[in-house]
Amino acid sequence: MISAESRNGRRIVGALDRGADLFEGLRKICRRHEVRCGELRVTGSLESAEVASYDQAARAWRPARTLTGGFELLSMTGTISEQSGELAVVARAALMRDRDTGVEVVGGHVRRATVFAVELVIDAFDDLVLRRAPDDATGLTTWREVLSADGGIGHGAPPEPAMVEPPAPVVVQSAAPAPVREPIVDIVINPGDLLVHPKFGRVTVMRIEGDHEYVHVQLRNQRVVRLSLDVLSLRALGTEGGQRIFNASVE
Repeated sequence: MISAESRNGRRIVGALDRGADLFEGLRKICRRHEVRCGELRVTGSLESAEVASYDQAARAWRPARTLTGGFELLSMTGTISEQSGELAVVARAALMRDRDTGVEVVGGHVRRATVFAVELVIDAFDDLVLRRAPDDATGLTTWREVLSADGGIGHGAPPEPAMVEPPAPVVVQSAAPAPVREPIVDIVINPGDLLVHPKFGRVTVMRIEGDHEYVHVQLRNQRVVRLSLDVLSLRALGTEGGQRIFNASVE
């Protein structure tokens, strides 16, 4: 079992043109908006689709069915994650069309599809990365690894719930006087920045509260604590992997 809690996300909306390859269009949108992990919802209609289902007893995919003639999307949901270093978009759908014998509804795992008219919503989880790999128990390729956006790895169930905020504010007081520093002004930290804290070590900024009065940071064990910026003095150290790093000392 794996689990994690996302607290930093965005919502992306879009539409695809008629004749577009559905999954290539979804991947282009994800790359454009730098989405690595998220939930997908699609509405509209398809010109054609290839769907498949999984035989649990045989632990193998049944032959895919290619459907043509136009379909309404009754429901289509999916996920966005990574597999073998590539973006993986997985979706399942219920499709409807009128036949001479009445209404036909089919569904399953969508392998390919050609767009007639599609609108989409992506809820991006910017603080997480989920990775797919073969699962020996089922024979499927499923989520097997969850990482925080700063690269912290969680294999299976973490030793404590991921990113659980304490019930009361944690205000850190220094056990010894901090070195005297010149005051630092006009430093504004943002989600995704790194802080080097005297007690917690290197932590990742997850959320800013109020008018930069408090900051919520994620520790290496995935726990989230709330720090008062009023008692911290910040000094820029540079960047690492595109992330800004600040030294945080207690005043």
